[in-house]
Amino acid sequence: MGGYNDQFLMHSKNAGDSYEMPGMKKSINFVFARSMAIGFIVNLSMMVLSGCGGASMSGKTGPGPGVPDGSGVAGFQAASTQQWVQQFGLGSIPNTQAPQNTLVGVAVDSQGNTIVGAYTDGAYPGFSDSSFSAEDVVAKFDPTGKQLWLQEIGTGQGDFLTGIAVDAGGDTYAIATTSGAFPGYSNPSGTQQGVIFKLDPNGKLLWLQQLSALSEGNPQSIAITSNGDVIVGFQSLSFSASGASPNGFLLTKLNGATGQSLKQQSYASNEYTLERLTVDGSGNILIIGNGGLPGYTNTNPSAPLVVKIDGSTGDILWGQSLASYLTSEGMILFGIATDSQGNVVIGGATATSTQTGISLSYDPAPSAQCILAKLASTTGSAMWVKQFGTGAGDQIYSVAVDASDNVLAAGTTLGVFASPYTQPQDLDFVVKFTPGGQDTWVQQFGNGLILNVSVNGGPQVVVDTLGNLLVGGGTQGAFSGFSNPKNAVEMFLAKFGP
Repeated sequence: MGGYNDQFLMHSKNAGDSYEMPGMKKSINFVFARSMAIGFIVNLSMMVLSGCGGASMSGKTGPGPGVPDGSGVAGFQAASTQQWVQQFGLGSIPNTQAPQNTLVGVAVDSQGNTIVGAYTDGAYPGFSDSSFSAEDVVAKFDPTGKQLWLQEIGTGQGDFLTGIAVDAGGDTYAIATTSGAFPGYSNPSGTQQGVIFKLDPNGKLLWLQQLSALSEGNPQSIAITSNGDVIVGFQSLSFSASGASPNGFLLTKLNGATGQSLKQQSYASNEYTLERLTVDGSGNILIIGNGGLPGYTNTNPSAPLVVKIDGSTGDILWGQSLASYLTSEGMILFGIATDSQGNVVIGGATATSTQTGISLSYDPAPSAQCILAKLASTTGSAMWVKQFGTGAGDQIYSVAVDASDNVLAAGTTLGVFASPYTQPQDLDFVVKFTPGGQDTWVQQFGNGLILNVSVNGGPQVVVDTLGNLLVGGGTQGAFSGFSNPKNAVEMFLAKFGP
């Protein structure tokens, strides 16, 4: 771990520093236990990418309620608006081990700069981490892709960043877990505790809170309201001789300027697992997860449940189960966003998913298809639901909405959505839909090697004020202009025009 900066274990690396760019193997079975195995455990077992040819686009249709509408996805049109791609990481660490550089979040500020949140098992130039334990990483890039700064922060005892958000002033907020103790805090038993910290637009640490009182839960997701309040969602846990089990979730609201806690509210459930949250323009909180909550039962305990919560009172306004949309493969949601009217956009995939305690095992399999839906702001009822794919295995990992309420989604595929894309080269994709659910275009890209990643480690998409898309993710390959001789786990950031 590194030396002190602002009395915390933190370092800064400025633009102009170069890093060795690494790559990826053709067959990986990567199991990620987020935050030291106390969150979702996600097993994305992707096939060896040989002979993955041009699968045709398919949309699943049906006449009645509870059946995804395949209209508007009969055949995507290919587009080409990519402006640049950056790849960054560490390359290797001693003993020929490949450090894990796992991207978990991407955000944009009002100036079009992109902030990336991640964690690493190594140390970037100018940093030290002799124990090679995970540390938090935040990096900022300008609109042309030039790195402005990079911060690495940790205790040396295992620090896993789980999410980031940016406010209207360009300050960055990050959530993480630690098994150590930052200066001013103690953690003698080494229990896993939540951490929230704030950086100014230049990367300077403004404040850090280590939440020892919330050590029974993990910070899963973060969002910023229009008035600058910070909303953090925790997965609550209960412990017994047989281990940990879900106990609903906890929401906490903090003052963005000071980090002071303003409100906390728990939502008890012995089956609900919170995955991600966002806020609408009125400060209401939208959550995706699996299972049921009191008053909002789910006929299938592993089915997704979308929940809207009043941002002022903490009352649940509605809960929408997606059990009726389940296919024989099951379903899991990865992404959530809201449009200008407060309608909720969600994205994920059909898949075989099994709930065991607090662990959700997810296997997309070759039959997996994308799920993309819009729910009404006032009731949660489905405005439209799309299920589509190439037939070779497809998943949406994140969604975003632009200023015109167009819907964007990013994910991975083993197939081909449209010509001229090919496999096993173009393994990541972004798609664009109109507000009414009509597909506009698809873009596939990649370097022939895909990273089997966690829920938060899949491709993440955000939209800037000009409608440009920023997509971040992981790879063990090398994009054009970069090298990765050791096939180390690296991160990428790509920019696409509207």
